[in-house]
Amino acid sequence: MQDLKAYGIKPIALDVTEDESVKACVEQILKEAGSIDVLVNNAGFGSEGAVEDVPMQDANIKWK
Repeated sequence: MQDLKAYGIKPIALDVTEDESVKACVEQILKEAGSIDVLVNNAGFGSEGAVEDVPMQDANIKWK
């Protein structure tokens, strides 16, 4: 990721499965840049099989 700095890109560590990590990332961007103009979703997770066989923990569903 550090190679991206040569192109003017600032990599930021982020764990999309942790709410605090997401919050800290957004706060850092807003503090440094003032706004978010572009968002690139590039996180992924693979799971094979029937959806009804996937444990809720693996599905990462948060019920509110």
